[in-house]
Amino acid sequence: CNQSSSFHLPLQRDEKRNRISVSFLFEKIFCNLCGENKNLQVHHIKPFHIHPEEELNPMNLITLCEGKEHRCHFSYF
Repeated sequence: CNQSSSFHLPLQRDEKRNRISVSFLFEKIFCNLCGENKNLQVHHIKPFHIHPEEELNPMNLITLCEGKEHRCHFSYF
């Protein structure tokens, strides 16, 4: 059967990722959206699955808290 498959292999994350995230949180200690300084996470502005080459670029990282109103990812535009 010659059907096209939409299966994609998962992208490999860089092993430096966790160290970069921790460093970034030490520098960016407030949520970029609300200013909160608790329950912070590092997110990518340009999604990793679209731009894996930007995974460790500090200019592609943003600090967000786990606030209910922040439960979305950035749209790439």
